Amino acid sequence: MDRRQIRIIFRMGVLFISILFLSSGCLTPPKEHAPKKGVLNNVYVFRDLVQVDLDNDGQKEIIAIYTPALNSSGVKVIKFYGDKGEVVFERNFDTPNLKFRMKGRAPTLIAEYKSEATGCSSGITKDFYRWDGNAFVAVKK
Repeated sequence: MDRRQIRIIFRMGVLFISILFLSSGCLTPPKEHAPKKGVLNNVYVFRDLVQVDLDNDGQKEIIAIYTPALNSSGVKVIKFYGDKGEVVFERNFDTPNLKFRMKGRAPTLIAEYKSEATGCSSGITKDFYRWDGNAFVAVKK
């Protein structure tokens, strides 16, 4: 083999490796993904998940209480259509103390607020929100 043949074989090898590298996608920029709107938006941690048939259609919806920020809570009501979940109600509260309870037969959210003056639990006030068929609405005291 002369030098010319060795150079051609070397260049063919470099060309082959270059084609493999370029076709592997290593140099292609990542695809931009649009932010999805759905069940996991603004959720750091799900704290409580409860299955309840809210609309009396025989299929249970999920009431998910979650933490969107340090000193707040949120609730999402998720209805499933086959394999896909859809958020049908969502609300954030400015307290980390949000709980779900069944009061009688009514699904109820209880938001507990500590006294801002003392910062302790001795001055707790509670707001109640009942499911009206479409949303959790405040119960007048």
